[in-house]
Amino acid sequence: MHAAERSSLYLATFLMGVAVMAFEMLASRYLNPFFGSSIYTWGGLIGVVLAAMAVGYVWGGRLADRYPSPLVLTALVAPAPIYMALMPLFVDSVSLFVINLIPDVRYGAMAASLVLFCPPVALMSAVSPFVVRLLIESTAESGRIAGQVTGLSTIGSIVGTLGTVFILVPIMGTRDITFALSLGAFIAAMLMALPAMRVATDAAVKRRARIWLVIFTLAYASAITFVFFTGKARAVEIEELTQGLIEEIETPYNTVFVFRDGDYVTMKFGLYEIRYTESVTNTKDRLELPVRYTREMTLGAACAANLNRMAMIGLGGGTTSRYLHAYLPDMPIDAVEIDPDVTALARKYFDLPEDEHHIVHEQDGRVFLIRAEHAYDIIMLDAYRGWFVPFHLTTREFYELVKEKMAPGGCAIQNVDPSTLLFDATMATMKSVFANVETFQAGGNIVIIAYDGPAKSADDWRMAAEARQTQFNFRYDLPGMLASRTELSWDGSAQVLTDDFAPSEILNGIERGNGPETPAQ
Repeated sequence: MHAAERSSLYLATFLMGVAVMAFEMLASRYLNPFFGSSIYTWGGLIGVVLAAMAVGYVWGGRLADRYPSPLVLTALVAPAPIYMALMPLFVDSVSLFVINLIPDVRYGAMAASLVLFCPPVALMSAVSPFVVRLLIESTAESGRIAGQVTGLSTIGSIVGTLGTVFILVPIMGTRDITFALSLGAFIAAMLMALPAMRVATDAAVKRRARIWLVIFTLAYASAITFVFFTGKARAVEIEELTQGLIEEIETPYNTVFVFRDGDYVTMKFGLYEIRYTESVTNTKDRLELPVRYTREMTLGAACAANLNRMAMIGLGGGTTSRYLHAYLPDMPIDAVEIDPDVTALARKYFDLPEDEHHIVHEQDGRVFLIRAEHAYDIIMLDAYRGWFVPFHLTTREFYELVKEKMAPGGCAIQNVDPSTLLFDATMATMKSVFANVETFQAGGNIVIIAYDGPAKSADDWRMAAEARQTQFNFRYDLPGMLASRTELSWDGSAQVLTDDFAPSEILNGIERGNGPETPAQ
């Protein structure tokens, strides 16, 4: 085999290494909206990918010994780029079917990974042993060639992993990256066929190779064309689910949608079929708080002994912090949002205030509190990623950090959607840290207010609420909202979540499946 043919096989090996690991990283983006991004989702995905790679290595090696032909290798790998090109058409439907069939996300994530990602990974993994067999011309060079092929494949995997995470995901949508990977796999498959075209001396063999490559190219082109036109039809179908959609952004953390319905603008996270309301604002009346729990959270103004400084972990559209900023203009508010794209949308559609007393920090909420140099009278916690709260914002260590950063007489306010953050576990964890943990009904949500010191009686709450209402004349009457104060029952044996053990997403996923269109969080 000449140097040119050998080089084409080496390059194909590298490209397939890129595609395999990039596809694995991309797979997590498809799974996360349905199964979360817990260690169980990643464990299931990685386990399935490794199993698929093992199958590919074994069968690739066996086929290479039996049919040591570049054309056979191309035929073996050919379905992978076609499958990847078509995958955006069915990946969401399959994931939705699996999560409804298997509500326990531990096993659902593994099942979805097996169905969706195992076939192309197994096919692409067959390349390395097959290429080793094609390149070896004598046993004297077998070790060197095996090392070179394995090394190139591994370097490709590194490039695929880092390139996808740090370059492609921040600038391209998941589906666009999928198409790019399918194109890379297609090019690699074509490169594998070149030695058959150039080395073969039999004219009939060359003719069959050309025919096969034409068929493969037409099949791939047909798949891309089908996806393009089906995607247009899907867009019409999705339009029914997204009436009023004015912007959609895929960020490193979520797929974010902004809808308009008359005077109201809504920000939602998730997918078309599964969406979670994060913020709602009235463009004609920015101080309206249409979502009930956001009104109940302002009871923090009645709980805190002083109103010198506030932190808001989880900005969303910024409606709650904007409301308090309007009535407490001299109280500095540090609003913390990990996703810069969410902040950009809040500026664009939600009239996000930014001045010396309302400062937006784009970073992880826990990291912000670790670095914070101020003590806070109010710390509001409303950081959701679709249907779950990141586990490190649910643990005892996190609430201890919140307590450490609270000023004397301060309070922490946690929004809980019982369908997304386990109420019993949250209560158990917060009660392990704070002397007092009180609950307020807020429609489908529960607002938890935690503080230290003596417990507040009904009269204490009423007097504090009346005093603050008289002082600041809040639009939503603080004393009137005290009617939602309720001592809710919860399971006292619930597990306290810690940094060492906090399967908050999984505990919740075991109890329920993801339903369509959830209430506002």
